[in-house]
Amino acid sequence: MDRIDIEEIDAEWSRYFRYGTIYDDQRVAIESFLDTLATRDYYLKEGACGTGKTLAAVTASVHAMRDPDQLADRTPGTEEFPAYDRTVVVTPVKQQLQQFIGELRGINATLPDSAEPIRTVVLRGQGDMRAINNTDLPGTDSREDIDDLRATTAAVIRFGSDIPLDWPDKLDPPPHSKAGYDWSDASKTAEQDREERRYDPHRARAVRILVSNLTPPRGGEYDRLEIDGVETPYPEHVPHSSELVDTDRLQETAYNQLPENLQGRFDPFYAAALAGSQGPGFRFADAPDHVVDRDALFSAAVADGRCPHELMGILAGEAEVILGNYNHLVDPETRRLTDGKLGLLDEQTIAVVDEAHQLEARSRDGLSTSLDLYTLDRALNDVKFARYYATGNLSESPTPGLSRTDARAAKEIARQQLGIAADGFESEDLIAVEEALTVARQELLDACEGIEGIKLGRRTGRADPESREAKTRPMAAPEHPEWGDRLTDAIEAHDTLSPAVLQRAESVMGAVESVYETLAERGVHDRTPQSSEVGRFLRQWAETPRAVYHPEARVQPSTKDSIPDRYPEWVRQWTPELRLFNCIPRRELRRVFAELGGGVLMSATLRPAEPFREAIGVDAVPRPGALDEETQDESSMTPVRANGITDEMVAGHETRSTTFDRFPLRFPPENRLSLVADLPKFTSKNRGSNDVYDPELMTDTRARYAALIRQVAQTEGNILVAMPSYDEAAWAYEFLEGVPTEKRHLLDKTSSADQTDELLGAFFADGDAVLCTSLRGTITEGVDFDGEKLHTCLSVGVPRVPPSPEITAVELAYKQAIESTGGLEAAHLIPSTRKVRQSAGRVIRGTEEAGVRILADERYGSSPDRNCRRFLSPQQQREFTVVEPGETGAAVERFWARQE
Repeated sequence: MDRIDIEEIDAEWSRYFRYGTIYDDQRVAIESFLDTLATRDYYLKEGACGTGKTLAAVTASVHAMRDPDQLADRTPGTEEFPAYDRTVVVTPVKQQLQQFIGELRGINATLPDSAEPIRTVVLRGQGDMRAINNTDLPGTDSREDIDDLRATTAAVIRFGSDIPLDWPDKLDPPPHSKAGYDWSDASKTAEQDREERRYDPHRARAVRILVSNLTPPRGGEYDRLEIDGVETPYPEHVPHSSELVDTDRLQETAYNQLPENLQGRFDPFYAAALAGSQGPGFRFADAPDHVVDRDALFSAAVADGRCPHELMGILAGEAEVILGNYNHLVDPETRRLTDGKLGLLDEQTIAVVDEAHQLEARSRDGLSTSLDLYTLDRALNDVKFARYYATGNLSESPTPGLSRTDARAAKEIARQQLGIAADGFESEDLIAVEEALTVARQELLDACEGIEGIKLGRRTGRADPESREAKTRPMAAPEHPEWGDRLTDAIEAHDTLSPAVLQRAESVMGAVESVYETLAERGVHDRTPQSSEVGRFLRQWAETPRAVYHPEARVQPSTKDSIPDRYPEWVRQWTPELRLFNCIPRRELRRVFAELGGGVLMSATLRPAEPFREAIGVDAVPRPGALDEETQDESSMTPVRANGITDEMVAGHETRSTTFDRFPLRFPPENRLSLVADLPKFTSKNRGSNDVYDPELMTDTRARYAALIRQVAQTEGNILVAMPSYDEAAWAYEFLEGVPTEKRHLLDKTSSADQTDELLGAFFADGDAVLCTSLRGTITEGVDFDGEKLHTCLSVGVPRVPPSPEITAVELAYKQAIESTGGLEAAHLIPSTRKVRQSAGRVIRGTEEAGVRILADERYGSSPDRNCRRFLSPQQQREFTVVEPGETGAAVERFWARQE
């Protein structure tokens, strides 16, 4: 396909296109996406690898944000073009994220002088970006450690803190920054400060100075803390709140030390970031081509003594383009940053979803809901303690030594908030929820006892020797959702409970949370309750349909130094949790899309389009404001938050359109060879054991595949052998190790991104090589094999997900929910074929490249049994030619001879 000179295109968006020429289908994609954004709709774009989808999406998005006045003719009637403030680009593949970074830097580097650079921020996880996480200091390793440090930090620098700071001489803080200030009679200045800022900047400034000047108790000096080779303003020491106090001031309050709830180590980087910068700021102009990523931001922030993660959030609020992963768009926990904290996801946001064929599977975990043992136990204590306060039983409460005045206040607060004396709320509800939580805890532990890894540990007295990954056990039969579940059955069997208590739990525990909020406001007791979160989960357990939300018990690997005596010993190695596994997160994804202005979902493998639309909920996204009248109060919003937007909720409302479009593989057909080796299907039933490497000892099926792999491995150049699993990849590697050849053999295992990059570097090095990997791994999706890096990809079999109760539940959920195809196809065959198509797409990335694509399995060829050929693109169905397996090597050799 010929390229068009960009100067010949009469379109304002052309100044954001970074190259001098453009393919016509790229031009069409940009125009189509702009039309989609004009009506706040969604554009589904399928295009082969290397066809410029990324640049087309970014170009259109920037033009829509910056030049709405030039786009009014695209809107219906007299409507104005929508106002878009930002574009959020998400991808699950780290290599693709680098592609977007490159595109934005390239655009900024080629913009005309009259155009401002596009302010861009790359979002990274807390572990990468928090300064304290990247030290070797004790007590900074786990998430729990960091949460504790941050909680103490907030207590130190919050308005109204009871920690009397030893104020540095050069600071003159206002009265309201000091401990003991009477906020019941606050000045206008104090109220204004508290209203405008989350935390007290004067206290934060003092903390920065005090920590910088800390010395060891026994004299001498601390070494300066260095992080990634950058010196910070702080000592090599995790500071403690007691090191900040004015001891004379403390003694005036009749205490010799801080109360226990105010003692703890804290994070000075977090303190500095929370209350604003006290040093030179980091701006977009300080980053290469105005694209702020970790490399640009981290060292500058830690040198200034501030938390890079917090600064990243501040800059994201000022950015036009935000680059991140799927979690930033859909995961409720991560959305606390992108949506709740920064407000980046709303009707002024354009979404660009890359590798969108992975969206549903990648979202299942994040959009499932869970309740771990520790949170359950804390919530149980929340309820118990609230009841103790209400009954005046302070000896069992966390504050047995309250003064008589505070004790009376606590009792009054608890009774008032719990409604014990009011009509419509019986104290028995509180006791019932407490008993239900006790039953839930026991059922969770009992269910987890039956998980195989836990049973083995109990028998041997050792931790599970297998790979440390999450393990699950169903609490209901996925084939029979009408039979109920283990927790609900236990509640029904209880003498004094009924399942209705689970439905009432959210309102009851909301009242419990109000108790603690009021106790804290009155200065009686400061406790962070888990009540609402747990109550909401129990309500979901009772109300969500079992055909979509599969109930299970799960254990997550988590080694702990100590555990409560009441827990079984295996909890030292595992954290158990109740979980509602979200089989088809279409409702929650639909809610996400409904909150945004519009966008594009793109991939090389979206087809078939209709099952994709249905599975991710984009088939029926309501227009902005369509559901406003139905969700005006808090109670009506609860099911939207918990279960997303259902088909019933959008019935009768206007929904957004979704346009499906496809880039063909435009590269010269004579530069590629596409074959199907028509071998018997490669399944666990007929391939036999994979620990046999002598063809004479293999099953007939495995021996025939071994012969094909040997043929292809001996052809020209670098060869990628993609097997259905990592175990089968290891078999192919070991088999090839016994084959006389001059090529290097490499094996991909499940590994970190850095290890994968190192492996690919070895594969791309001089000298032909064969790399054996899994079709379910990362190398076959998102990795750029441009130029001479890859000559042939052999994709073997259909990489179905291993059987499990979860995948059974998914298949049955599809069968009921997806109208355009069957459960087997939607749960297994379509996603498996997409992975095979992704692997084949690694071979040819440009007009000058040549390569060979081979699919080995009769299900891509002649077999009518569960045939996957129909899930290839129309172009692929035309091009992939069935050959006799024994002739495959010769066909490949002839192709390369023609290329010469």
